[in-house]
Amino acid sequence: MFEKFLKNRFIRLQIKYDEEIREKCDHYHLYVNDCLKRLENENECSFYIKKFDKCVKDFDKQFRDYYNLK
Repeated sequence: MFEKFLKNRFIRLQIKYDEEIREKCDHYHLYVNDCLKRLENENECSFYIKKFDKCVKDFDKQFRDYYNLK
């Protein structure tokens, strides 16, 4: 019974995480993809890559804190 509850909670949190991270960081993801298509060089796109990484890390920390996941 308890395992089923945990499994359902995990699935709901996973879906919520995926939706919210897309809302928050997708525009950075698009910038990175666009830059890499145009320049084809990671070093020249490092600004956008760093912004995207920072967004993901910040979101992850906030999400974990909010839902008490450690």
